[in-house]
Amino acid sequence: MNRRNVLVFTFCFILVFSPFVLPIHTFAKKDYTPLSVHLTWQHDPKTTMTISWRTVDATESIVQYGKDDSFGSEEAGVFAIWHHVELTDLTPDTIYHYRVGNGETWSEHYSFKTGTIGKHTRFIAWGDSRHFRDVRRSVVDAVKNINFDLSIFTGDFVDAGRYASQWYEGLADFAPVIRNIPFMSILGNHEDNHSNYYEFFALPEKEEYYSFNYGAIHFSMLHSCIPDYGGTFDEEIDWLINDLEIHENYDWKVVAMHRPAFSSSQRNAQGDYDDLKSLFVPIFEQYGVDLVFSGHDHFYERLHKNNITYMITAGAGAPLYSYLPFYKVPESVFGVSKNHAVFIEVYENQLNLKAFDINQTIFDTFTINRITKPDLQVTNLPTTHTHLVNESKDITISISNMGEENITLETKATIQISNGSSWEINIPFLNINESVNFTYKWVAPGLGAYNWKITLDTEDLIDEVVEENNIFELNFIAIEETIEKTSFILPDLWGFLVVLSALMITVSIIKKRKK
Repeated sequence: MNRRNVLVFTFCFILVFSPFVLPIHTFAKKDYTPLSVHLTWQHDPKTTMTISWRTVDATESIVQYGKDDSFGSEEAGVFAIWHHVELTDLTPDTIYHYRVGNGETWSEHYSFKTGTIGKHTRFIAWGDSRHFRDVRRSVVDAVKNINFDLSIFTGDFVDAGRYASQWYEGLADFAPVIRNIPFMSILGNHEDNHSNYYEFFALPEKEEYYSFNYGAIHFSMLHSCIPDYGGTFDEEIDWLINDLEIHENYDWKVVAMHRPAFSSSQRNAQGDYDDLKSLFVPIFEQYGVDLVFSGHDHFYERLHKNNITYMITAGAGAPLYSYLPFYKVPESVFGVSKNHAVFIEVYENQLNLKAFDINQTIFDTFTINRITKPDLQVTNLPTTHTHLVNESKDITISISNMGEENITLETKATIQISNGSSWEINIPFLNINESVNFTYKWVAPGLGAYNWKITLDTEDLIDEVVEENNIFELNFIAIEETIEKTSFILPDLWGFLVVLSALMITVSIIKKRKK
């Protein structure tokens, strides 16, 4: 092949393959598409919301928002690649619709709800998602159909905090939840205390550790990995004592920290958590902390010591550890190795916890009652289901006595469906923690959304711990079956044919040149 033919071959190769081998942004305009949209709070959850997102190229930061899709209000931030815009002077207990962009390129429409002025709170606790994307997406899928107000994350969101690409992937996988519901995270050891954490999340105070209030709960969010970077806990301990003293009148005090104080793990057995036991646990006990969430050991465990419940929730995608009886500590109540998240519902006088797996099956429950009375509840999870129209579906409603006294009266409940049908059921005597299930076959009569409203103790016969939890709603979305169209030629084969065609064209040109 002479020099001229080589040049022709090279030109043809570049012409054919440049779309595949050169970055698209070499030829494209600047990209201002909003990515990684998520919500946090920096200040009062009742009246503020911080919306964050990123763009490939630096541009303006604008949020349009309002109480319907017409928006009506606008807030601007700074020219940036990572955008953080805080909305203020919002109305409590209110749903807002929003979109983000630069004035020309916009995201889809999303929504959020501001914090409550009451005491009823529902939140998710989860942690350790790391890098197994399929698993963490399954956990997100199990969470997204539950009705809750916020989530707290116990750290190790990524595998290595220095790699921005891992944060992008994580935020994309969590998107179905965090673009509509605030996500309040803490640092784990795998975040590496890297600047990416502080760039991507907008959190209260100094962000490394912080606190906030929601409903009847005061949350203290700690950094328990400071010694990993050569530091000490001295400053954080002073801050925590002051924080708990200021908020001592809150009904419930919840702490989140990545490394646990107690755990049935090899790490605990070899003394890895002794510093937390000696430095933090006495403070928790002195200031009446109710619940401490941790991660780090990749399983689920519920422990109890000196009137404090300790929870390890580290199953949001990281590789699971075996829960071994050999390492079981005296504080342990229940443990299991499975991917999961935890749903917590809080009232002024009651805290109710349900741990559930990726199949939305509840595998552990726990209740704290501040009043010695019975309490009827519907204990179903999740609250939203999707199924095919005209499909016969078994709907099971589980009703339990989650109080501190037996129920010795037969009570009634009603079930009302949004399409107009309703019926009444009898609930038998229920001892403490006893349940009864009612199963119904139901067929959605057409496409669309249907609401089941279950009202317990309709005759108001029982004096309960919580009266306002007697109404429970299930939502069903009936959809048509979709058949995915499949190509007769697989994507890999298409790629092979493209390459083969390019080579044939190049060879043909060279042959013509030789003639």
